[in-house]
Amino acid sequence: MVDLRGRTNLSKGYAAVFATVVIWSMPSLFQYYLNRYYDPWAQNFYRYSVACGAIAPLVLYRIWRGRDVAAAAGRFT
Repeated sequence: MVDLRGRTNLSKGYAAVFATVVIWSMPSLFQYYLNRYYDPWAQNFYRYSVACGAIAPLVLYRIWRGRDVAAAAGRFT
């Protein structure tokens, strides 16, 4: 990670890597502990449904923002 002055900030980089490892390791723990109560197929359905619900607003915002940028660029050319 680079700050505004162009220097690297190693603590933010290490925090990002640590957060990524923690987030990627969580689903297997949930599947292990919820295996008695939920079918693995149902767990995957819930997991991917939550992921889709979390990412969809970001994608829609990006699409909406991209249209505004494209429209603004078309006005100036």
